[in-house]
Amino acid sequence: MSIRLFPGISARVAALCVVMAFLAALPLSGAEPADTLTARYVFGHLKTPALDLLSPGIRQDMIAYYDAGKAFEARNEMQGVSTLDSLTRNYASATITPVSDVAIMTVPYGKSGLALLSYTVDAGGADSELIVIDASLRQLPVKKFFTEPVLADFVSAAGMDRKKAAALGELMDFLTVSYTFDPQTLAMTATPTVKDVMSEENYTRLKPYITLPDGSLRTLLYRWDGKALRLQK
Repeated sequence: MSIRLFPGISARVAALCVVMAFLAALPLSGAEPADTLTARYVFGHLKTPALDLLSPGIRQDMIAYYDAGKAFEARNEMQGVSTLDSLTRNYASATITPVSDVAIMTVPYGKSGLALLSYTVDAGGADSELIVIDASLRQLPVKKFFTEPVLADFVSAAGMDRKKAAALGELMDFLTVSYTFDPQTLAMTATPTVKDVMSEENYTRLKPYITLPDGSLRTLLYRWDGKALRLQK
């Protein structure tokens, strides 16, 4: 027995009406502020160069497959493969290309919260850019929430005077740093990645000041305090 949901019209037209009603109920991409910002919402709706290779539709597919527990290799705008690697309420990470990835961590701020987005490109020395997003998916001035590290921050952590530490900056053309989030503690770790953008001779001179006795790189830890990412001493 069939049930006519819309008396007087064909089943085909009725089905079309149901689909249109469903689509009308979906939120428009980035159109409405989130009551409480989530990593899922940001990944699915944010318009930013870091996610330009993934259309909103593809991102929604990635989320749906992740929720279903199924592996999904999304085709990005360059016909390469992108994957959604982690997704929780306050954290998401995705591999965009073989040399680029995105991580999103939401943090408490005001009534709706903020999202911190780290966009990392590693084409011979990983380098991250931090972006701050509000509940309306607007990009905010990063300097209001975070002071980017300089070489002296890493070197002075080893006990060297900051003036002498700053002089070591002459060994490189620019500083590259990667950012990684810890959503459990609302922290971010900054790691210097200059080895691949320096001459071997200059890196050998700098290495003792940016590494620990065991040879691992010296890092900086920042924690979200409700207003900004603060460097932990």
